[in-house]
Amino acid sequence: MAESWDIAEYIDRAFPEQPRMFSSASERSMVRLFDQWFVAGVVRPMLPVYILDVHNAARPAYRPYFRESREARFKSTLEALTANREARLPAIREALTR
Repeated sequence: MAESWDIAEYIDRAFPEQPRMFSSASERSMVRLFDQWFVAGVVRPMLPVYILDVHNAARPAYRPYFRESREARFKSTLEALTANREARLPAIREALTR
């Protein structure tokens, strides 16, 4: 997900004969602003609540890398991150209604 903007910009550069991802610079800026808000206001609070579910849903071959990389990033086990997640759900619901 973090690379989505890089991918969109690459596609526009690499395939100039195709329709652009965004119709104008202002549209791109508006979508970028929404993306930044969504990541900061919704994804970040939500990730520690669901990260173990994402791990468990991944293909078994990908799980060791997923666990190792996320636990290193968060400096915590996935189980510790998701502990007491029910208490954090109201804040996520609130973030989704803003």
